[in-house]
Amino acid sequence: MGEKDLLRDVKKMRNIYSTRKEATKCIYILELDRSIINSKKAMKSLRFPKGDGFPKLGKKVKGFLYVGVSSHSPEERFKIHASKGKKACKVAKLGYLKDYDNFEKCGGKMTKFFGFKKIGWRDNKPELLESWIAWRLYKLGYFVWGSHIHEDLDFLGKPPYE
Repeated sequence: MGEKDLLRDVKKMRNIYSTRKEATKCIYILELDRSIINSKKAMKSLRFPKGDGFPKLGKKVKGFLYVGVSSHSPEERFKIHASKGKKACKVAKLGYLKDYDNFEKCGGKMTKFFGFKKIGWRDNKPELLESWIAWRLYKLGYFVWGSHIHEDLDFLGKPPYE
């Protein structure tokens, strides 16, 4: 399974979950600095790999990502993280965003390819998709922070979250 397969599956999931009938959220992806791997504090909040069900990746780690869900646009949410304020994620507060000045450099490409816009908020749809895309990116070789609903619900690998 490679990036082309994931892009195909993201397109399918966008079609299934996009809505115009309810308030929406988006899913965005931010790149993190490689030095995060050396931070014990940051590694405590790592989501993939975590636990026996998600074995550690080999030496060929593609990168380090934060996957988030928000009612703000990805650009607005990035500004909140970059501020390192109260509502920023832990890894941003610790100083591990790849870039703190420019959304395009930090998350533009990954969000464009693998993020979601206008996902209806009912039934935890955005949170389920957030964990699904984080899991799929992990399977491609990334360490991923942010998502967490998969820790409470067993749905990854089951239709349509395959």
